[in-house]
Amino acid sequence: LVAWVNSPQDDFHQNDTLRIPIVNSVLVTSFPYREGFETGPDGWIAGGINSSWMTGTPGKEIISHAAEGQKIWTTNLAGTYNADEVSYLYSPCFDLAGLLQPYLSFAFQYQLEAGYDYTWVEYRLGGSTAWIKLGAQGNGTNWYNNASNRWNGSQSRWVTTGIQIPVTNTVVQFRWVMQSDVGVELEGLGIDQINIYDRVQIYDGVALQLTQPVSGNNWIHFDQSGQRILSINPEGQDLGNVTLSLFKSNQGFLLTDSLYLMSRNWVVTSSLPVNGNIKLRGYFTATEANNLINANGCGQCIVARDGFDVTALRYSGPNQDGLFSNNISTQVLTYPLDSTDIQPYENGYYAEWSTPALSEWWITSQVTKKAGQLSRRISSSGDDAEEHQDNGSVNPVREIIAMTEKDGQQTIGWRFKNITIPLGSYIKDAVIKWTSLDTSSSSAQWILRGELSADASTFTTSKYNITLRPRSNQVVQWQPSGWTLTNQEYTSPDIRHLVQNIVDQTSWKTGNDLVLLMKGSGLRESWSYDGDPLKAAELIITYDNVCVENGILYVNKNAAGIQNGSSWTDAYRSFEQALDRAAHCPAITQIWVAGGTYSPYVDVGRNSGFTISNGISVYGGFLGNETNINQRIYGMYPTLLSGDIGTSNNANDNLYHVITISTGGNDLLDGITIQGGMANGGTIPLQTGSGIYNQGVLSCNQVTLITNSAPAFYNAPGSLLISSGIVQVKP
Repeated sequence: LVAWVNSPQDDFHQNDTLRIPIVNSVLVTSFPYREGFETGPDGWIAGGINSSWMTGTPGKEIISHAAEGQKIWTTNLAGTYNADEVSYLYSPCFDLAGLLQPYLSFAFQYQLEAGYDYTWVEYRLGGSTAWIKLGAQGNGTNWYNNASNRWNGSQSRWVTTGIQIPVTNTVVQFRWVMQSDVGVELEGLGIDQINIYDRVQIYDGVALQLTQPVSGNNWIHFDQSGQRILSINPEGQDLGNVTLSLFKSNQGFLLTDSLYLMSRNWVVTSSLPVNGNIKLRGYFTATEANNLINANGCGQCIVARDGFDVTALRYSGPNQDGLFSNNISTQVLTYPLDSTDIQPYENGYYAEWSTPALSEWWITSQVTKKAGQLSRRISSSGDDAEEHQDNGSVNPVREIIAMTEKDGQQTIGWRFKNITIPLGSYIKDAVIKWTSLDTSSSSAQWILRGELSADASTFTTSKYNITLRPRSNQVVQWQPSGWTLTNQEYTSPDIRHLVQNIVDQTSWKTGNDLVLLMKGSGLRESWSYDGDPLKAAELIITYDNVCVENGILYVNKNAAGIQNGSSWTDAYRSFEQALDRAAHCPAITQIWVAGGTYSPYVDVGRNSGFTISNGISVYGGFLGNETNINQRIYGMYPTLLSGDIGTSNNANDNLYHVITISTGGNDLLDGITIQGGMANGGTIPLQTGSGIYNQGVLSCNQVTLITNSAPAFYNAPGSLLISSGIVQVKP
């Protein structure tokens, strides 16, 4: 409202105008009211002195994310509240007519200077200008932590809070107050998930079973003695008689299959089938949520950040009896976090989700951690063993592991149990650590492999029980330095690709066991499990959900570093390791290969050529110290990719295809020589493209194909070859 005065006797006009802002607050008449601010302020307004209130996505250290969704109201989205601030966050107005026990719940967290800065909630009635402090310390849930009936100090994670509204059948408005002095300013207050509703307590009694008819378009509640257990919205369907069985454990939480489960769960069945999606709400207390948040005992499990960071889990198989231990893992479905809506309610929460069927339901933190590190030490006799090459005898019980020569060469095996890495994880790095039993400075040449089994068995005394196991195509070749100290830990180079091959198998399941193998020449003696369990071999794996790495991968067969491809010093020694890494990391698009001859390891199959994934550029011809691709001199340090994997210089057992370009691929070969492919297989695809079998889009520059069987180059239907430089095919 703008009002002004004009007087002929007044020639000072700077004080002639009065401006008064008038806010017409939204009146809410429909309940329950839920607001998460995802679409904007939605009738919520900030004001006061030196106000720092903002709505949006937070980016602070403590108040770093929303309780649910992306947006909240907070005192400054990316910084601190202001000094000398007395500010307010005003709600819409609420007509409470018809609510018997009106209740206010919301999610909040805060960081306030202890003893100086405070926050609290006030309300006023319609038509009144008087604001009244809402509640007192000890009322409601998590309501005020200071004797002055205010919040002060720090609450570092989102929690549910709530209190009964002390008036009925009237209009009421709320405001959140932020008060600070001049001095230390911190992150302040965050508010999310506002709920106003007619209160029904959450059931916290013993296990029980209830049956009632469920149909229509409204929420049907399963209550016991006036306390709420579960709600169903059948979305217009008639489900007939629905039976709810509530189960409760006397434990604070359950740990099983590498995940944490809440101590209460529900089994729901209906007499009529569900023919489309319905909605469920499961209610649980703040105590039960806190027990799940504070769960422990599984180093690789995700612990929920707060009570809003949980989700629904459905079991649809037999034995729906409230026990997770007899569930079939393939019939367990964990809902994504963003598909389970968690709302603050009374003295806890409810989770809401959509489902096409009724089943056994649990509340859980996320399934097995897809980012982290695990370590596993050999944990039983028979899980580290030696096999002698001369007679195949296997010794799984001995005090010393002789790697790898002892009265002749030996193959060594280690079995590591309970590898709680989910299928589809990306292995960032992996190493084995051994504790030396003796010193040795002799030269050694070792080759490490993985057993290509989704759940490897323990070693037995059967002849060739180690070498007859199926092995992965990935190989790590290593010349270890001398072991100069006893009882000292020595570490392998990076063996991530061996582990990656194993956990990439479609039949792999988290918690399975894996075996790693070693053969070669030279001697180092390490402790075995039977010699000293605390000094047995240890496997350490770092893994992630996806690979977000980028940059260039380096390959040099003579590199002496840790073989992780990050530099010329630590370059991969085999080309297939770089290809495997690039296949798992979409942001890695270049592989630089130093001069030399590269072929797959000798005892892989003839189908195990170099497969290049989409979007990879392979550059050869480097000396091995270049920092710019233009420093190469074509032909000076030739890079040869060879198909000679069997008997040396016997072409009949060479690779069918040295290079295969994947379907849909868009790749580049630059400065590469390809030789020794022999496409003499029994099927038509194995009788062509001995050098390059192109199924995608391939660009070539300075590429030579030599001593490959004809035809050395094959473009499959739908593929494309682009030549931007010299491409030669020689006999």
